[in-house]
Amino acid sequence: MVQEEINYAVFGLGNPGKEYLTSRHNIGFWVVDYLEKQYKTSQKRIECFAVTWLAALPPAQHVLFVKPATFMNLSGKAVGQIVQKYALPLNRILILHDDLDLPFLQIRIKNRGQSGGHRGVESIIQSLHTDLFARLKIGIGRPGMYEDPVEYVLSSFSKKEQQEIINRMPDLRDAVESWLESGFHHTANRFNRKNTVDDE
Repeated sequence: MVQEEINYAVFGLGNPGKEYLTSRHNIGFWVVDYLEKQYKTSQKRIECFAVTWLAALPPAQHVLFVKPATFMNLSGKAVGQIVQKYALPLNRILILHDDLDLPFLQIRIKNRGQSGGHRGVESIIQSLHTDLFARLKIGIGRPGMYEDPVEYVLSSFSKKEQQEIINRMPDLRDAVESWLESGFHHTANRFNRKNTVDDE
C-alpha cells in the first residue's frame, strides 16, 4: 500500500472492545465490517491509531476503510492522521456514524455541519479544524424520556434490531458506493428523506 494508491477514505466510528461490540454507538463499525466482506480487500493493518484495509472499487478507485482504534471521543486523532498521511482532500473522506435524532435506520448524508452533540464528530471537527466533510448519519432512534442519552448510545441493540440492521446493510452499501461513484449531491437526492439537498 502506497500513499498514491488512496483515492478515498471511509471511516466507520465506534468504540473498540468486546463490551461495545453490539452497542448503538458502534453502527459505523458494523457498516465498514460489512463492506469488508463485500469487497476484495488487502490485509488489515494498524496505522495512525486505526485499523485499516484497502479495496479497489470501480472505476479504478482505491478506497481505504478505517476503524479508529481510539475511543469514540478521540476519533479525530485517527481521522486527522490518516488524512495527513495520505494527503487526502476533505471532499474525499466519508464518516459513518450513529445519530440520535434520526429514526432507527433512517439514512441521511450531509457534507458539512456541526456535530449535533456527537462526540466522535466533534473530535473530527477539532482535529481537521473544519466541519467541511461528508458524513453518512444512521439513525439509532431516541432514548426514552427518562433514559440517559449516554447510557442509551452505549446500550446494545436488541436481537430484533440487529437483524433489521443486517437486512438494511445493502442499502447502506449502496449509499456509500453512490457517494464514491457519483458524489454528495446525487447521493443526497437518492437517500435523504426529503428531495431537497441538505448541505448545511
